[in-house]
Amino acid sequence: PQFRDLQLFFEEHYNAIHEQFDQIAERLTVLGVIPTVHPTNVMELSYIDHEPEGLYSVRDMLQNDLEAEKKIAMELRATFKEAIELGDIATSYLTQELTYKTEDRAQHVLHFLEADTLEEELTVAKKAETK
Repeated sequence: PQFRDLQLFFEEHYNAIHEQFDQIAERLTVLGVIPTVHPTNVMELSYIDHEPEGLYSVRDMLQNDLEAEKKIAMELRATFKEAIELGDIATSYLTQELTYKTEDRAQHVLHFLEADTLEEELTVAKKAETK
């Protein structure tokens, strides 16, 4: 993929994740919970570890994003199950929808990773053929 393709891809995912945060915060508010917004509290409650400062290859960034999407999907599934058990239809519907969107994002990340892997394998195969 070209730089611009990746830039648009990351921007789209960034916006989608923040939209999900807003939907969850709105649902929490409806349930009478005050969502946390302070960065320190958010870090303490987060099940996603932030990447340390530094430079990352595109492959590493995508791999980290894939792992984060997997964690998000697992948490959403657990919340969905709990909402069903509690009879909270609205939360179960929301978490089901967000799980689908999260898994879809993960699948797109996986496509980028697989394409890179395939290109590497083809390059190795071509080198072997020429020997």
